Amino acid sequence: MANLSSAIGTDTTDRSLNFCLSSALRAFTGVLRYGVVMRILNGLVRERGSSCPRVGETVAFDVTQDGNSINIQAAGIDIYFAVEGITLPLGTDASFAVWALLPRAMEEGFNLHINRSIDPQVAANAELLSQIWETWVPGRYRSISVSGQGEWSRARRARSPQVQLFSGGIDSTFSIIENRKPQTHGVVATVSGIDKVSEANFARLIAKTEPLLKNLNCTRILITSNAQHQPSSLTHGLTLASCLFLLSDLFEQGTLAADFTHAQDLAVWPWGNNQVTNQYFAGSDFVVRTLGAEVGRTEKIASIARAGIDLRSLSFCRQWNVIPSNCGTCRKCIRTKAMFLIATGSIPEIFIDNSFDERLLRKMVHHRVERAELFDLYSYARKHASLGKIHSLVGLVEECRTE
Repeated sequence: MANLSSAIGTDTTDRSLNFCLSSALRAFTGVLRYGVVMRILNGLVRERGSSCPRVGETVAFDVTQDGNSINIQAAGIDIYFAVEGITLPLGTDASFAVWALLPRAMEEGFNLHINRSIDPQVAANAELLSQIWETWVPGRYRSISVSGQGEWSRARRARSPQVQLFSGGIDSTFSIIENRKPQTHGVVATVSGIDKVSEANFARLIAKTEPLLKNLNCTRILITSNAQHQPSSLTHGLTLASCLFLLSDLFEQGTLAADFTHAQDLAVWPWGNNQVTNQYFAGSDFVVRTLGAEVGRTEKIASIARAGIDLRSLSFCRQWNVIPSNCGTCRKCIRTKAMFLIATGSIPEIFIDNSFDERLLRKMVHHRVERAELFDLYSYARKHASLGKIHSLVGLVEECRTE
């Protein structure tokens, strides 16, 4: 690793090389955990010093709208959003663009200006978020300032109570089931362009999950965007917030399913969807609420199973060539099989490969995210006297104690 660092040199002036190097290092150091790689990258940046030509500059962005399509453009950056299933009002509030642009602005160190009026509370919270991310990952992000043009106010119009993000996975399905009112019509939004969901598999994902939404009395809004910025594990919360704020003229609040419990947030940190930064996804009259952070994923699966829904509608695997099916062999599928087995006593026929080999659970031991889920699985099994359903579980947990 030291030789690789020397080969890079300290006189490189293109900061983007660092982010290309990020991918190369992850491939080169496949046995290392992501957190180790991030520490290496931060060290390299400190050795080289800042070389981004736009640090401290202010970059002004245009936000233009053509019906249900909106573009954010400036300085070689072109981000689009397209919406189906609802009509965006003319002059849609441009504050959403702040969340969409924040990862790029922090990464390059430029101050962000929107050539439209924006909610001052959004601007203030975005600045606070940039300070947090600079503290957490100083080798990648810088704190910045955020501004808009002119005085902001929202046009008067009737708004629906809330819109909920829905991907078809365990977390979002649990959130919708737990927060729905059976006699009330609900609205969800599904996003293409994030978490390996793309034009190639979006239509199939919609078709697979639509029966569940009909059963829950929900209609769906579709959002397509290229706003996602790498590394998505750090930026996906901001991207999802931008999608919800895009709809802020039509709804009073948006909801986002928590990826982890509060305790797990600390185990998998840094992570883009977390309880520290999510609280800042708030404007003067629109807020994003995070749901389900008080419940572990094994308990979520138990609740989903008790709800009596058709489990074949679930889509949680993120193998890009399999979505919206569930492969049954990746870490996420193996973990979900184990959770179903512990929570319900059986594995539903929702996987391409429905077999279960306890030895595959070993994949969870050496991965920081999966290790947090392993302890959730263990805690649920111990609480419900079901450790015997997976005989190797106790041994795997003990192995984690020596990591």
